[in-house]
Amino acid sequence: MVLNPVQVEGLVAFIYTIPIGIAFAITIRHYQRDRSRQSLFFTLAWFSYVIWGLSNAFAFSFNSKFSALLTSFWTIPLAFFTIISKRLNVL
Repeated sequence: MVLNPVQVEGLVAFIYTIPIGIAFAITIRHYQRDRSRQSLFFTLAWFSYVIWGLSNAFAFSFNSKFSALLTSFWTIPLAFFTIISKRLNVL
């Protein structure tokens, strides 16, 4: 079976989502231990990053325009939670 380049890109996207999921799990454990607002927003940022990676993988794997649209929208909460968690660290 020969994969076209778009499907290979989807496979690579699934593979790079694994370390992102591991980082999300690490931040969940940190939040459970720390219970600070900064770690909550940082955990939500990693969760948005995981969803972004999965929707990106589905967009490439199935050539879905809806998944591609979701991929572009998941960067908004990712940036929002990252900025808030960084801002809470400064205060």
